[in-house]
Amino acid sequence: MFKDYQSKPTVRNACVILPEGLLEKVSGESNWFYQLGDQKVNFKAHQTPVPGDYICYLNEDDIYHVDAETFAERNVIDSANPIEQMILDKGLTAPRVTPEQINTLMNNVTYHTYVVPNTTTTVAVAILLFADGSKFTLANEYSACASIENFDEEVGAKIAIENAELEAKNQLWLLEGYNLKKALVNNTCYQPALTPGCFGWAVEQAKQGKRIARTGWNGADMFAYIVSAGQYPAKMEAIKDVFENDVVPYRDYWALKTAQNDVATWTPSGSDTLAEDWIVVE
Repeated sequence: MFKDYQSKPTVRNACVILPEGLLEKVSGESNWFYQLGDQKVNFKAHQTPVPGDYICYLNEDDIYHVDAETFAERNVIDSANPIEQMILDKGLTAPRVTPEQINTLMNNVTYHTYVVPNTTTTVAVAILLFADGSKFTLANEYSACASIENFDEEVGAKIAIENAELEAKNQLWLLEGYNLKKALVNNTCYQPALTPGCFGWAVEQAKQGKRIARTGWNGADMFAYIVSAGQYPAKMEAIKDVFENDVVPYRDYWALKTAQNDVATWTPSGSDTLAEDWIVVE
């Protein structure tokens, strides 16, 4: 009556929780939030998630946590990067550059090719685009064939780009590793690459004295900016005779040019910090 049936293989969309990501409990039963760089997700967890566990995605309404042991029992762990998996398995949680950070940077790399005249050589240049619009050349690689009869511009460009992509990624590992090491030696904050449009990117723009705004703001001509620390003479009775010579010092703070055409102090909302529609207002 009974016979064996082969079950269909299931492909599960999931991400591993990394130590350098932001993981926190949010309001609501079993609600959690995870952010890595400018990538973020809300998910359900019925036990406390920890680095090394997984977040599984079925659809926008069904994103949930699975502990590492259970996930390993039910799934074939991607072995494309066994070193990364070994690092996670060993619980090596000190600051480090991760493949996710490098891949985020690689998403902002463009390639430009050209054929050297009267040759079969195709050169590919890998260029990294920064959040402020500036560019940095990461790699120059090429392809060539011995027989001119075999030369094909499309094939040559594809091979040259593949070579440039590999070298660009190697250069990013070196550069980001140096960046992290310098931060550790100097006891400063390590700043991975920020994607244009995210709030972290907007903060960096504001620190440079630029006006920032969200495309989703409804008010006309609204923008936020940072007022640098300074001082002013006391005018209100409440603050007089508090500071020496009645000169009131103040720290850096956020200000908002409002739709009512005045200026108010401003605190970013949770939605503002998670938004990805930030722009620089010229």
